[in-house]
Order: sequence, then structure tokens, then C-alpha cells
Amino acid sequence: MEDHTHVTRVETLSANRYDLTLKDGTDIRVFITPTYTFDLSDYEQLRARHPEVNCILSDSSWNYFSGEAERVARADGIATFHLGRDLMGALNYRGDAFLDYSA
Repeated sequence: MEDHTHVTRVETLSANRYDLTLKDGTDIRVFITPTYTFDLSDYEQLRARHPEVNCILSDSSWNYFSGEAERVARADGIATFHLGRDLMGALNYRGDAFLDYSA
């Protein structure tokens, strides 16, 4: 993430929490999940523990988000991506284009 041209700062808050600051001042508050099937209950637990998060990142391309978890997250303005292939491309966009980005 540090090498992306739009990222000016990466702050590691824990093994799973990172804050990114983009060149335009946008803050992306990331939670990285190792959960194989990230479902609605996982989403609700994450939101209760980390209400500041606006991007949930799966740490493996083998893992996935349930359709319901993705829909509710999107409705809440929270992006769901996979490490590498999705997030790095999405960092080039803002607003709905960021939320809806798919590699």
C-alpha cells in the first residue's frame, strides 16, 4: 500500500487495522480480515468493534464476502475488497466509484 501513487501515509494501528491517507486528504480506515466466509454476523461484529472502518479487506483471494455482507456494507458506505487486486485499483477512485470498484 505504501507504494501506491495516491497514498501519502500508512499508519499501522494493529495487525488488522491500518489507516491510509491519500494525496487529496481522503482517509481510508482499513480492517484486514482473515475470515474465509465473511458474513453478515462478521460484519456486524466488526462494526461494533471498529465503527471507524470504511474499508474491509480480505487477506486472501480464496476468502470471500457473503452477498448480504457486501450489500449491507455498501449501504453503510463501506467498501469490501480483496488484498492486492481490488484495493490497489480502488485507491484511484473516490465516492461511489471507490465503493463499487471491482478488478
